[in-house]
Amino acid sequence: MKKSPSLKRNYIYNTLYQVFTLITPLITAPYISRVLGAEGIGIQSYTNSIATYFTLVAALGTAQYGQREIAMLRDDVHECSKTFWEIEILSIFCTVGVTLIWLLWILLAHQYQVYYITLTIIIIAVAFDISWYFAGMEQFKYIVLRNFIFKLAGIVLLFIFIKNSNDLLLYILILSLSQLLGNLSMWTYLKGSVEKVPYKKLNIKRHVKQTFAYFIPTIATSVYTVLDKTMIGAITDNAKENGYYEQATKIVKMAETLVFFFEYSHVIQNVVFICTAEI
Repeated sequence: MKKSPSLKRNYIYNTLYQVFTLITPLITAPYISRVLGAEGIGIQSYTNSIATYFTLVAALGTAQYGQREIAMLRDDVHECSKTFWEIEILSIFCTVGVTLIWLLWILLAHQYQVYYITLTIIIIAVAFDISWYFAGMEQFKYIVLRNFIFKLAGIVLLFIFIKNSNDLLLYILILSLSQLLGNLSMWTYLKGSVEKVPYKKLNIKRHVKQTFAYFIPTIATSVYTVLDKTMIGAITDNAKENGYYEQATKIVKMAETLVFFFEYSHVIQNVVFICTAEI
């Protein structure tokens, strides 16, 4: 963490991870479609879209805001540590509040309650997500390494334990735990880079207004990616419809990612090497 971040290495890490995320659905989507069926995929898609709204509120723009603050203060260890703990504690408070509302939603839900209970894990996971800190420090190696290891582990567990449509709950549990454990693993890299700061010296309130400012555009750019799935589930009341839509959307996104990667990778690479040479 003490070394200056390498722009070239960060580019390589992100490129390798993008290739990995492109290949992953090609491996898992056919298998999941066969064993869970359209209805199982539809239930997972719909319930996850509902949980996504809660995770967005729990995060409250702290990821984008925290990344910016850490980037500005990364040369000052004390101020950087102080800011980190202030933003992280704010994130924990928000997550606790949202989790309580989520539990109320589960009590009022007429169906899929057992799946919602399992998805509580991904809401709790928000409180432990500190990838914004490493992004601000431009240490993308830790983020990419974490994502790669836990995604790969999730894929292995998927092929081992998910055998038929009765394993839908286990499938959602594997996805949720992979996210939570991945976030928790990031904390092991903090040693030696973040100081302990007494709670009395923290000023959490000063970040509330700014996180709200970042929260609004986050909602604007994120909700539309899940609102369609929620609407399909609510209007049709048929999980299979959502399942067909979910898989079709994955195919389109994979195609878009592939086109973007080949279309702009050489441009991005040239920019990176120019910047590296100047540095």
